[in-house]
Amino acid sequence: MNSQDKKSSFHFKMQVPILFHKVKETHSTMLCYLSLQVVFDSDQNLVNLQDVSNNVFFNQETKRFQEKEVEKQPFVSVVVPVFNTGKFIEKCLKSLITQTFDNFEVVIVNDATTDNAIELAEKLISGNPKFRIVHNKKNRGLLFARTHGIISANGRFVFNLDSDDELNNDNVLKDIYNFWLENKPDVVHVNAKYMAYGNEQHYGFSSVQRTDIIYQPQVTSYLNSNHLSWGKLIKRVCYLDAYLFIGENTINQHLIYVEDLLQMSALGPFVKSLQGLKIYGVNYYLHGESSMSQKARQMVKHSHDMALTVNALKRSSSSSITSSAAQFAFSEPHQIKNQVSNEVYCTYMRMVNYDLPEKEKCGVCPIHKITDGNGCRKCGKNQISNMSEQCVDCNGIVQNNMCFEFWRIQNGQFKQTVILTNDTEQKFDSHVQVLKVDGFDVTSVGDAIAQALSPVIRIDPTGSLQKTKLDFLSNEIGIQVNTQKAQDMIAQVGVNGFGEWLLQQKSGNFLSFEVKTQGVTLEMAGQSGFVQNGHVVFIAEKLSNVHIFQSGLFLFERSVDNEVKITIDVEPQKGAYCQIDLQKLKMVFNGHKSIVTATLNGEEVFYGDLVNTNVLNLVMSDSKLKNGSKLVLKSETYKQQTQIREIALQEEQITNMAAAYILQIPYVIEVQNEVKHVEEVEAIVQTETVEGAFKKVQKLVLGLSQLVLGIIIGVLIMVALIVVILLVKKYCKKEIKPIGDVELGMEKKGL
Repeated sequence: MNSQDKKSSFHFKMQVPILFHKVKETHSTMLCYLSLQVVFDSDQNLVNLQDVSNNVFFNQETKRFQEKEVEKQPFVSVVVPVFNTGKFIEKCLKSLITQTFDNFEVVIVNDATTDNAIELAEKLISGNPKFRIVHNKKNRGLLFARTHGIISANGRFVFNLDSDDELNNDNVLKDIYNFWLENKPDVVHVNAKYMAYGNEQHYGFSSVQRTDIIYQPQVTSYLNSNHLSWGKLIKRVCYLDAYLFIGENTINQHLIYVEDLLQMSALGPFVKSLQGLKIYGVNYYLHGESSMSQKARQMVKHSHDMALTVNALKRSSSSSITSSAAQFAFSEPHQIKNQVSNEVYCTYMRMVNYDLPEKEKCGVCPIHKITDGNGCRKCGKNQISNMSEQCVDCNGIVQNNMCFEFWRIQNGQFKQTVILTNDTEQKFDSHVQVLKVDGFDVTSVGDAIAQALSPVIRIDPTGSLQKTKLDFLSNEIGIQVNTQKAQDMIAQVGVNGFGEWLLQQKSGNFLSFEVKTQGVTLEMAGQSGFVQNGHVVFIAEKLSNVHIFQSGLFLFERSVDNEVKITIDVEPQKGAYCQIDLQKLKMVFNGHKSIVTATLNGEEVFYGDLVNTNVLNLVMSDSKLKNGSKLVLKSETYKQQTQIREIALQEEQITNMAAAYILQIPYVIEVQNEVKHVEEVEAIVQTETVEGAFKKVQKLVLGLSQLVLGIIIGVLIMVALIVVILLVKKYCKKEIKPIGDVELGMEKKGL
C-alpha cells in the first residue's frame, strides 16, 4: 500500500452507492460530463469512461460495459498502486513473481512516487512480460490510481493488491481460479492475515462471512459490510460500471480515505453473484509509515474525503444507504471537532450536502441556498448549490440539492424483467430483461428474482403489464412481482426454494418476521409462510394474526407486529390432540407475552412465546400416553411470575385425545384451578406461583408452630395430672387393716 494512501482505519458499514461532490472552479456545471472521445485529457483528468475499450465496450442501449470476445486474455489483472513504498515493494512483487498460476498480468500504477520504488520495481520485473507500469503525471491519490490501473488492465477479472502488502503464498491465484471454476461468481472474497510490527494474526475486518454463493440484494449488503477493495477477485466490467456510477469528477478528486467504502458501495449493485473462499490470500501490513498510523495527523484530509463519500451515497436509490450516509455525515463533525481548526471544521460544513445543525454556527447556508450580501439566497429550480457558494446548472433532474443522471444510478434501462419457467418461445423488446430458468445460468425462479434489474418482475406472462399497489399479483395472465420487495425478502430467507413457494401464493403484500421455529408451519390469512435462515415471509393483503400448525393440526393463534420475533419449538409427534384453556388457568394475560413450556412424563413436547393467546392445542404421541401420564404446563408471564400446572391424564381422556387426532378436532381437557380430590375432578391441578409458594411456606411454618405448641401443652397437662395424683395419695391416705384382723378383733370383743 502507498505510505500516503494506506487504507484508513475508519471502517464503515453501508450499502449501495452514488455521487454528489465538489467541482473544480474551472467546471461550469456539476455532474455535466464532457463528451470528448478520449478517456483522459491532456492533464490526465478522467473525462470519458465510456471510451474504455481494451477487451470491453460500452453498450449504448443498456448503458453498461460488456466483455469483448477475444482469443487471448489474462484471467486476472493484479493492480498495484505505488506511492513512496520503496521499503516494501520488493516483497510485494516477489510474491507475484513466484505465483504458480500462469494466466495473469500485473499492472503497476506509479502515482508520481518520489522515492526509489519504481526503480526497484523495474529491476525486479525486467524481461517479465506479465508485468507493466503505467504512470500518473502527478500524485492523484489511491482512488484515481486504482481506476487508472483497472482502465489499463486487460484481464477479465481484477485483483487489487497494495504495494506494501503481499500475497500469502505462491498458490493464491491458482487456488482462487480453481475455486471460481465451480460456480463462476462475479466476485470471490478471500481472507487476510494482519501483520503488525512482527506479529501476525487473522484480520477480522476482511473476514469471509459465508462460503455459499449469494445473489442480489445480499451481494450489495455483503460488499458494504466488507468494503475493503483488496482481497477480492472482481469482474472487470462490474468495476467499470461502478466507476461510471461514481462519475469522472469524483474520481479526479484526490481521495485517500474511505475510498474502499466508495468503490465497494458503488460496485455492489452491478455484481450478480459473490462467493467466499476461506484461504489466506493477502498479508496486510501495518507499519509506522502507513496512513492508518498517521490518522491523527490526517483528520483534515479525512473530513474532505468523507464529505465527498457521503454526498455520493446520498444519491443512492436505496433507503438503507441514504440513511447510513446521513448517519456518517452527521457523526463526522463530532469525530473531527477537537482535532482540526475551526476553519477546517466549517469547511466540512460547507462541503457536505446535508443540513447539519452546526452549519448555522459556521455561517453556512442550508443546502440548495448560497450566501449573498443579504443572507442566503435559494438556487433556481434546475440548479444546485455547490458548497453554499454558487448555484450550478443541472442538465439532469434536481432532487434534494442533487443532480441526477439516472442512467449512472440505475442497474440498466430495463422497464421490466420476464422470468420464463417453460419452453414457450416469446419475443420481447430491448427494454425487457428476459431470464429463462435453465438450470445453468438461471438455476431457479428465486435465482432469477435475485438477478432481476428492473422495478417489476413478471413470471410466465400471457398478457400485458398491470397496474397494482400490491407487492405480488397472481391471476390468469401470470404473476407480477415488485422487484425490490421480493429481493428484500430473498436477502432474509435466501434463494433456495423461495421462487417455488412464491408460485403457489395468492395476491398480497410481502411481510416478514424473525423466527426460531422447529416442527411447526406458520400461516397468515390462510397462506403458508416461507421459513428459512431465521425468518418467515408471508404474502397477505394486510397484517393479521399468525396461525401455528403442527402435523397439519392447529396449535394456537398469536398476534404480530413489525418488531415481532416468533419462537416455537415442538417435537414432531402425532397420535393425540387436546386443548387447554390457558386463560382459565391464569397462565396467560391479554396483550402480554408468556413463554409456555409443556412436558409429557418429563419430556418437552412444546415451547413457544404466546401473545394474546387464550387457548393452546397440543399434539402428542399416543404411544407415550398411559393412565396417569403427567402433563406439566409451565408459564413465565410478563410480570416474571412462574405458573405451573400438573395434569394427571386418565385413560378415558387419552382415548378421547386419540379420537380427536383422527377427527382433527382437539379434545378439551377440563382442568380446575384448585387442588381437589382425584375422584372429584378429571385431572389434578397443582398451583405454584412465587406468591403461592411464599404463602405455602407461611402456612407450613404456622402449622409446625401449632404442632409444637400442642405437644408442649399436652406434656404440661400430663405433668399436671401426675402431680394431682401424687398429691391425692399423700393427703387422703387412711390406715386399713386386713379383713381377717378386723374379724378377729370383733370376735374378741364379743367374748
